[in-house]
Amino acid sequence: MQFPWYAQYNEVPMDIALINYRLDFSEFETNLLKILFYTLPTMIFLWRGIQGWRMGLKRKIAALLSLLGGISAAYWLGALAIQYIPRGIIAHPFAKEVVGIILAGVVAYIGLRLLFAAILRFDANDDKSTADGTGGLVLGLIEGLSLIWAFALIVRWSAEISEAYVLAQSPEAASPNEILERETPNLNFAARASVYWNQRAKEGFIDNWIEKTDPIPEDFYDLSKNLVILARNPKVLTEFAQTPEVVRFLTDPSLTGLVNDPVIMNHYRSDEYLLILQQPSIHALLKDRDFLQRIRDAGIDEALVRSVRKVHGKTREEAGRNG
Repeated sequence: MQFPWYAQYNEVPMDIALINYRLDFSEFETNLLKILFYTLPTMIFLWRGIQGWRMGLKRKIAALLSLLGGISAAYWLGALAIQYIPRGIIAHPFAKEVVGIILAGVVAYIGLRLLFAAILRFDANDDKSTADGTGGLVLGLIEGLSLIWAFALIVRWSAEISEAYVLAQSPEAASPNEILERETPNLNFAARASVYWNQRAKEGFIDNWIEKTDPIPEDFYDLSKNLVILARNPKVLTEFAQTPEVVRFLTDPSLTGLVNDPVIMNHYRSDEYLLILQQPSIHALLKDRDFLQRIRDAGIDEALVRSVRKVHGKTREEAGRNG
């Protein structure tokens, strides 16, 4: 996948062979990551298959239905579960929402598991047979493949975010590959592992399979990387703040009301951004569908892409001339 911010400033996409940069990890870490690259998927695959065989087809179906029910409850009923959280325990509104989602999902999952367990317990035909075990095995292996696929998507996204994090503050006229080779070993272990595994996947057919089956739109990857660039590069932030779309959007009545809030402005001057997010007005604004629609209609995402390309496009052109 290409990095759009390294396109030429005329916005003609230009692929950068980032797959070719060399990861300078220690021999021990390289061997460890290589072993884990093969053993983790294998263990997940066998673990779910063996568990499916032991549970049998009916119990495995019941477990998967309970899991799906828990996920559905977390999505649809998470907001309702917040009212059952005692007052004063969690002050942060976002944290309270997360706890509400988890609470709804866990309660629904446990309730469904107990219900199915009771039904199967009184099932006269619940004697496990070879066919029942084989069906559970097949279903477990399918579940294992699904988990491996989801894990691969997470690794892919994490690797691209990690590379964007490294490249965000790259010096003028620097080669992207040189920056990645020098700075990637300084990332935390999880980030280094995701970058290494992503490279290994690109060396074989796995990357093509993930690319074809990835349900996440390309725009999500690009937006995630551009937000990392925006947060870490002051030049991009300055360019973004001066775009016509952002200047116009700052006059939105919802935002002007926040500027006039003395509590929010005091936190802003003190760089207490987490405290700003705890304010009820901020929380309500981020849940306002009309406000979010105005953000989409204002073209903020296009302004972000243009700002990142302008700053890093120039860097890419200078690197090409010096190379």
